Amino acid sequence: MKSSIPLLGAAAILAIAADTRAGYEDNLNNCYKNTDGSGWCYGSMRGFRTSADASAYAAFTSTATTFSSTYFVASFNSDFYTCVPSSGSPIESLWPLAHNSDLYFTIGWDSNGTCTYLYVASGSANYY
Repeated sequence: MKSSIPLLGAAAILAIAADTRAGYEDNLNNCYKNTDGSGWCYGSMRGFRTSADASAYAAFTSTATTFSSTYFVASFNSDFYTCVPSSGSPIESLWPLAHNSDLYFTIGWDSNGTCTYLYVASGSANYY
């Protein structure tokens, strides 16, 4: 008599492997501001573009001409959010990555509007 255990094991492995989330698209978007003006935003550019809030947007901006400016700006749920990283900070060094529309990001700022935290992640699934 043949055992069905190997067959069941193979079926379980195939079921797990089938959920690879290839082509996963991160559509998250959210921002929050504390009473002192500090706050955070998270999501992806795609998430802000596809938001139910028609006026939602987010941008990581860099300008390197005679006027040099790097800042984050977003609009979400009828509020405006912005911060500027300290020049030469490690946060500023991640700015080029944050322009990627498939990238998940979390950014935070203090009550002075200085970006204090930037996390960026990219992958085939939302496991960050």
